[in-house]
Amino acid sequence: MAGGRRHTQMAEAIVNHFGTPELGRKMKKRHCSIGDNLHESVKNLAHMKNLGKSLDKLSIDSLPSTSEERGFRIEKGLTKEEADEMGCDNVSCMTSHALLEDPENETRWYFKFFLGKVHQNYLGYDAERQPFFLSIVFAEGLSRAILWQKRGSKRLSLRPGHNGKPPSSKAILEKFGVQRFSLSKEITNPQIQQQLITLEEQEGAVHFKFGVLYAKAGQSTDEEMLSNEKGSPPFESFLDLLGARVQLKDYPNYRGGLDNKNDSTGTHSVYTTFEGHEIMFHVSTLLPYHPENKQQVERKRHIGNDIVVIIYMEDDSEEVAERAALQFDPLTAIRSHFNHIFAIITHNKLSNTFKLVIYSENTMREFSPPLPVNGLFNDHKYFRDFLLAKLINGEKATYALPVFSDKRERTLDLLIKGIEQEYRSLNARRTSSGNVMLLQGKKAQETNFAEVGQVHVTIQHYIITLSQNSCSIKMSEAYSSNLT
Repeated sequence: MAGGRRHTQMAEAIVNHFGTPELGRKMKKRHCSIGDNLHESVKNLAHMKNLGKSLDKLSIDSLPSTSEERGFRIEKGLTKEEADEMGCDNVSCMTSHALLEDPENETRWYFKFFLGKVHQNYLGYDAERQPFFLSIVFAEGLSRAILWQKRGSKRLSLRPGHNGKPPSSKAILEKFGVQRFSLSKEITNPQIQQQLITLEEQEGAVHFKFGVLYAKAGQSTDEEMLSNEKGSPPFESFLDLLGARVQLKDYPNYRGGLDNKNDSTGTHSVYTTFEGHEIMFHVSTLLPYHPENKQQVERKRHIGNDIVVIIYMEDDSEEVAERAALQFDPLTAIRSHFNHIFAIITHNKLSNTFKLVIYSENTMREFSPPLPVNGLFNDHKYFRDFLLAKLINGEKATYALPVFSDKRERTLDLLIKGIEQEYRSLNARRTSSGNVMLLQGKKAQETNFAEVGQVHVTIQHYIITLSQNSCSIKMSEAYSSNLT
């Protein structure tokens, strides 16, 4: 048992250092004698660490199946009569500004104000010995600081004191309300910047993936909509309004979980950017279609795991389509507990206008912008911008729900502790002669690595040497003497 624990600890240390099971595979091939379970431990722990890369890992099955407890509210805009009674004019009620809540330039502080600039990053512990990170930058007469915790980050801006000097890290932490703490020396490893970017991307939405379903006349269930192999010309025009068609093979930008290697999720998709955010659309008619599969599992696997779903409804009669949009029932139409917002869109060919109806789970807070009168849009470009702002704001609003906030906190906690462990346990320094030492006040095992091409690193209580043909692992004397 003790050996098994040491092997798992070893694997965890490797993952925390390299972020990939690749080293574990190499070590197994080169007969590192630390147990057969190393590779699996590395693989499993790498999977845990990668949970923080995106919410794509969450699945429908991870949510409680309590459809009878769910309910949705409908937003369709004021009627003309209601607007007249309220005394609204054309400017205040007939239109609504498409503004983002918590825009990217306000939430991505580290990316905008810190990355690539001279600043300081510290590791600290609060009164409960929970790790946190503190980032401080001073530029243009203003100090900006970010406190990274598992509950999310806090930000503040401070002017210099009466002496003209920037506030100290202690003063900044007190401003954050952290009264009892211990703070390490500054982290100088440049890798910390990418790690903090990952943290920032997790807690504040940067990229979005929205589902898009095409519904023919009379279709009201996901099984029917997902079985449409292709869309109509008006639907294709709507997709062109949303964004650009992109080829997925070797696609370099945000892909929202779609395959850019082997075309297993289709050859093309629709992608756009809006106010600094990247958006990938999971379009039902562009995802793989299998006529023998009634449920179209491959399509539902993506759209069923999107928080926001757009449904483009068509009918020979625009009035019938608009009535169907108002009679849509999210609880019976879409069998997914992950979808929280539905945007039902119809297009009137005669007037060339779009009509929008929004369904959102009633436990969510309301989100802007409010729909114009009757949810009607004459200007197509304005409609596109309004729709994207509405859906981005809506998805952000869901993050406060326990089903997402609890998972987000666990993800942030996992990431922060992973980074903390790296900088706490990897306090090793390499001398010019190629020596590696284990620090932190323990007696260190020192080894000289002269062979060119070797990988050598001290992780936790182990010293690993990985060369082209061999692998060896040594334990620090201080740790070895404590083992029984």
